[in-house]
This record gives sequence, C-alpha cells and structure tokens, in this order.
Amino acid sequence: MKKTNSKTKKTLNKHVVSHSCVFCDKLIKRLHFTKSPDWQAMWDDGVVDKIAANYGSRFDGNMYIIAICDKCIEEKEGLGKIKFIGNYMESNCG
Repeated sequence: MKKTNSKTKKTLNKHVVSHSCVFCDKLIKRLHFTKSPDWQAMWDDGVVDKIAANYGSRFDGNMYIIAICDKCIEEKEGLGKIKFIGNYMESNCG
C-alpha cells in the first residue's frame, strides 16, 4: 500500500506539483506543468530525483522520490553530508 503525506506533497491531476525538502521541509514547486515523471521535471529552487536502495539495505529494491532545496544542498555539501561528483551538462560528470 502506498504511503503518502498530504502535508508534504500536493497533486494536480495525479501529477505532483510540489515536494518538501527532506532536510528543512521547504516546498519545492514544479516550474512547468508537464506529464513528465517527477525526476525528469523542472523544479524551482531545488532538486527532485529518484533514488534506489541497493543490496545491504533492508529497503533493497525499493525506489523513492527525494527532494532537497538549493539552500540545503549548499549547506549539506559544505558540511560534507552530500558530495558533489560533477555536472551532467559538462564533461566532468561522475
């Protein structure tokens, strides 16, 4: 059964139009309404993407949507909590 938290996401015609940052709960809103999946859409002042749990996790095989606002990305990268590995628009990616 799907678990949803109506406090942290709003939907319009079954397409998510906002997600809450996993660190500070700031709402990250979709820039343009499209039928694209959340991880392929454009978001205002944050990142929304999918992650998958791998072998070793008790959630092995599960996939999740995660959202992090730009302010928290900058803060958590500075603290070493998240790691910058490259920019997909440049040749230095991963």
